[in-house]
Amino acid sequence: MAFGKTKKYKRIVKTIFPQVEGGEMQLGNISKLVYFCEMSPEQLQKVGPYIEAKAQKNLSKKRLIYVSTCIIIIRELIIGCRNHLALFSGNATRLMKILLIQAEYPSLQIEATETFIRFASVQDDSNQIPPEIDEFIKYFIIMAKNMDNDDTMRRTIRGEGLRGVTAYVSLASLTDDLDTFISRHTDIIYTILDNMQYRDQIPSPYVFLFKNNNNNNNNNNNNNNNNNNNNNNNNNNNNNNNNNNNITAIIYILT
Repeated sequence: MAFGKTKKYKRIVKTIFPQVEGGEMQLGNISKLVYFCEMSPEQLQKVGPYIEAKAQKNLSKKRLIYVSTCIIIIRELIIGCRNHLALFSGNATRLMKILLIQAEYPSLQIEATETFIRFASVQDDSNQIPPEIDEFIKYFIIMAKNMDNDDTMRRTIRGEGLRGVTAYVSLASLTDDLDTFISRHTDIIYTILDNMQYRDQIPSPYVFLFKNNNNNNNNNNNNNNNNNNNNNNNNNNNNNNNNNNNITAIIYILT
């Protein structure tokens, strides 16, 4: 019976991939794989490594449509089999990492980022978060600083990088104090500031970040004018507010 199930998941996976080089992936068949894995969750321990190996093999041959198919399959499994994510999370995160570093293939970086966003959205147990994602933040920041000569591509990659940063901070909040986290990653602040030149393309929450920052400054000024009798306390508070102003603004918008 186990042998038959193993053969079955390989047959289902095969139906998802393009039948010929340059063909289209059969996304409708992914639901069959998700259903199969939901009914037999133990098979995820075989499906995960199988998809990961398939992606690496096709990446080495530069068959990008097949690599994209692999990460899309993983993405759908993350959503459809979230209750059994621990069975293949290692394969998922390793595959995401492999694609995030493919700077020469932006489409793969984007697919990996979208997958990570889905991954972060289903997390509610810090024990399920693989340690491999610790270095993802640096990949997203690199994407958010992209300098591609093509304006449209540059904006797209930067936007995806910022979305990755947002998802990462949301995920980090499950295991870390956000003040501490942002303090350790001040480059997040500078990255968002750098992207203000693309503010017409940045998601509205990031625009709010800077509005919030200005509001905080205005509030601080008002507090100073209204509390002349407590100069010493105000000075201490102002120093703390100035030091943490950007951090607070980031926390407001990323949580």
